[in-house]
Amino acid sequence: MIISTKAIILKNIKYGDSSLILHAYTAEKGLRNYIVSGVRSTKSKIPAAAFQVGNMLDIIAYEKYENQLNRIKEINIQTVFKDIPFNIKKGATTQLMMEIVGKCIQEVEPNPVLFNFLADCLLYLDSTNDSIRNFHLYFLVQFSAFLGFSPGGKYIEGSFFDQKEGIFTFSNENITSCMNPILSSNLYLLSNSSIENYHKIEMERQIRDDLFFALEKFYQFHLENLKPFECYRIWKELL
Repeated sequence: MIISTKAIILKNIKYGDSSLILHAYTAEKGLRNYIVSGVRSTKSKIPAAAFQVGNMLDIIAYEKYENQLNRIKEINIQTVFKDIPFNIKKGATTQLMMEIVGKCIQEVEPNPVLFNFLADCLLYLDSTNDSIRNFHLYFLVQFSAFLGFSPGGKYIEGSFFDQKEGIFTFSNENITSCMNPILSSNLYLLSNSSIENYHKIEMERQIRDDLFFALEKFYQFHLENLKPFECYRIWKELL
């Protein structure tokens, strides 16, 4: 069977002398793994740069197996990013976002609303002139809703966010799974912000770092065997 779908590249891996293995999230089929032969060859009509992490493509692929490698027949670049490839902060943020998606989504079923959310985030990131210092935090908070464990409960100033229970509370009996009031307050602000105004939330650098690791822990409470997000540890000085 041949399918046509939009795809977002989550990861690319060199294979053999000239091929690439792609991990992608597609609009029509959800998670898919593809192999593209000869794309790293000098004779290839398609530049390997077309398959950079975060790129959005229109693909025609041979669909045989859900959990195995399928071959891509044709590709077209859906969106040519103007800033992400040349802006190191935006590039690092894109790498982190795609790592988060690749590690957290496990079902192969399509989710058009999630696909559109990811596409909107990438398009915003490429075009915005606003500060993106908090964007990875905004993304983590909003993305959690698609995974089924977004922050809940009623927030009142001074309350704690219980990462294990996933709710705001005045009780910090589970001290090892509670964010302090400062982190909890910023989490609440992010959870109630939009892509147009999240950047107005003011956070010191240390607070941003602490909140990232607290959100990572929140994810790990709710996603079994989730490994740390390595891109943040590599790129944190830029984020």
